[in-house]
Amino acid sequence: MQRVSISDFRAHLPDFLHQVEAGETLIITSRGKEVARVLPPKEAQKQARKRLAELQKNVVIGDVLSPIHEQ
Repeated sequence: MQRVSISDFRAHLPDFLHQVEAGETLIITSRGKEVARVLPPKEAQKQARKRLAELQKNVVIGDVLSPIHEQ
């Protein structure tokens, strides 16, 4: 999920719409507060979830925040 101000959203609308079409969710903010969300079409969400499920077969996700020596 990406946060973007209303002014940036307006200025770069085609770019942001391409991101949404690719499956990204946008949070539109005004003065730092969420005012709207732009969601991809249901079909794009299904495709993204399917791709994540495929990746989970080959990838193990662990603690990505802690330094390596603490894991």
